[in-house]
Amino acid sequence: LPIKWTAPEALKQGKFSNKSDMWSFGILLWEIYSFGRVPYPRIPLADVVKHVEKGYKMEAPEGCPPEVYEMMRQAWDLLPEKRPTFKEVKAKLAQLKVITV
Repeated sequence: LPIKWTAPEALKQGKFSNKSDMWSFGILLWEIYSFGRVPYPRIPLADVVKHVEKGYKMEAPEGCPPEVYEMMRQAWDLLPEKRPTFKEVKAKLAQLKVITV
């Protein structure tokens, strides 16, 4: 499994869902706004899960709008039920598009 992109519950218990997909989407957003950097850049692969389980969240990429970073942080909530749905994120992104265009 791609450890840096996979939700903790999927790694630990094999629980895959829309909520674990949302975690991965948050990582993808981070990659996009960091111009393709590898997630968790200063953390060795063997330590990523340990850091994530302790609540570590990557910093906002330079130039990332605060509203987008907040979406990332919500997507990385350790409790899957607290992560947004794709419908909610789509609506927020549509709002941002209207504001920034």
